Amino acid sequence: MSEIHHEIAECPKCGKRDFMEKDEKQWVCLNCGFSKDVSQLEAEPSRGIGEMWLFVLLTTLIWMALMV
Repeated sequence: MSEIHHEIAECPKCGKRDFMEKDEKQWVCLNCGFSKDVSQLEAEPSRGIGEMWLFVLLTTLIWMALMV
């Protein structure tokens, strides 16, 4: 099995958090059998930090414009 751990919040089909890693690319819900392909999750770059700073910058600029 893969040493990479993926965070799956809950099954979109049954809502449970009972997932098992079937192989390196697929997780299966033990409750309802729903499978999740996680190979694409690894390929996506993390954008959270950049988006947060963009939001902070835009918010600051809007606040400064309103204070004038």
